[in-house]
Amino acid sequence: MTLSSQELTKTGVRDLIRGNNTSFEWLNHRNLYLLGLAVVLSGMGWSNFLMSLGQFILAGNWLLELAFKQKATLLYNNKIFWALLLPFLFLVLGLLWTSNFDYAMNDLRIKLPMILFPLFIATAKPLNKKEWRLLFAIYLISLFLLSFLSTLKLMQLEAHQISDKRELSIKISHIRYGLNLALASILSFNFINLYGKKFRVLMILFGTWFFACLVIFQLYTGLACFLVVALLFGFFKILKQEKTSIKLITLTLLSLSIFFIINELDKVKADFETKVELDYDQENLSTQKTLNGEIYWHNIKNDKKENGVYVERFIAWQEIEKEWNKRSSISLHGKDIKDQYLSYSVLRYLSSKGLKKDSLGISKLSNNEIKAIESGVANVYYFENNPIKSRIHAIFYELDNYQKTGYANGYSLAMRIEYWKTAWSIVKKNPIIGVGTGDVPNAFEAQYEEDNSLLADVYRKRAHNQYLTFGTALGALGFIVFGISLCYPLSVFQTKYKMAYVAFFIITCISFLTEDTLETQAGVTFYAFFNALFLFGHKSNQDHID
Repeated sequence: MTLSSQELTKTGVRDLIRGNNTSFEWLNHRNLYLLGLAVVLSGMGWSNFLMSLGQFILAGNWLLELAFKQKATLLYNNKIFWALLLPFLFLVLGLLWTSNFDYAMNDLRIKLPMILFPLFIATAKPLNKKEWRLLFAIYLISLFLLSFLSTLKLMQLEAHQISDKRELSIKISHIRYGLNLALASILSFNFINLYGKKFRVLMILFGTWFFACLVIFQLYTGLACFLVVALLFGFFKILKQEKTSIKLITLTLLSLSIFFIINELDKVKADFETKVELDYDQENLSTQKTLNGEIYWHNIKNDKKENGVYVERFIAWQEIEKEWNKRSSISLHGKDIKDQYLSYSVLRYLSSKGLKKDSLGISKLSNNEIKAIESGVANVYYFENNPIKSRIHAIFYELDNYQKTGYANGYSLAMRIEYWKTAWSIVKKNPIIGVGTGDVPNAFEAQYEEDNSLLADVYRKRAHNQYLTFGTALGALGFIVFGISLCYPLSVFQTKYKMAYVAFFIITCISFLTEDTLETQAGVTFYAFFNALFLFGHKSNQDHID
């Protein structure tokens, strides 16, 4: 159809959007609203562009509706809406005592979804069952396709080799990717009846697939979120169950699950504390030579150990280099696939097996072990055990090493402890109103210098804890405001999708413990979008809407 100039007037465009023109009946505000939500959901796990595009569609549609007075009336007495806006409004207030306005304005720009999604969704007509099913189908199918691509990458069916499982996420952080997979798995099980009996098996398969991806892709934050939600929901089911027999069965299964987790943790801790047996005395540092006559080198100032063996003792550098270069195409003085210094990985691995660092030690390594070291494996335990046990073992190693030496560079948990200590020092200096919205990076930089932190400059980052980040920027008042914004909606939330919202709430709160989730577009969109969708998207929780 060719549009006349008259149809392109303001009224004409509005009529087209509202569907008054029969040729464009599909182009109406409702469909544009649903399109915006769908675009955000389709990009939630991988594309900042799609998340932004969805917001633009929602914003444009909201403005073109030209119903500002009606929307203002809807929001005026909506306490949940204003509770969600509190943190952003307080960040704006924090401009009054900040000096770094460039950082402050960028921070507010990133956090705009905390206002926009509640505004768009709270003033829209609630979703009906058909629309809920459509939107969550888009979300689940998008994540399924994304996880399938990640699986192809993992299987190295693409051109480049995967050196780090974090590369399996596409364009966004693996942390946010894991949160989405955890939520998708839980929603698949929770919405098992939403799509009818015909699709129950498919929903179970979806939920199982997403959980498997968390394990296979080694997305430990998402996996921890899933397990916590599963255990809490299991306990909740016990309380609600009326039949004693089912109560006992559920309680038994839940208790066995908790016992299994604790037992596995205890086993890994015992493995970590077990020292490898040696056929030599590593404390006897008198002049000793290799079988080929090279004198061993020892660094007695370094107390780092692998499986109870000193890493920097009994080293014959010339022999190691000569023997290693015979077996590997990567130079001993180069870096492994994880961009770690290969020489130190070799020393750690040999130590973990109780071998001296010489040509004989290298010769005792299998070809698979050589490849493992090239890939960044620095302990035989990680070579012989599954990734989850290996990660737990690595955490024990990090904490032990950090406690003894204070060294945290490159170790994720140890560095976070440094970040939390630094943030807490800043909070104690500015306990009431914090340092201001924009001065957070300046405060961290100054505190690192004051503490003579051992962290290298590249690792000197912010709190990696959303609660502490709000406390740093806005003090105790900001922390309280943030807490109210989180807890008040949960306390008054009433809808058939309550369990799904609680699952999302738990996942979000756990992510806040170890990440600045709201400091990135993917993180703040995940939080703001699902928060608004669950709180305002269903008619049973929108009693303020006529």
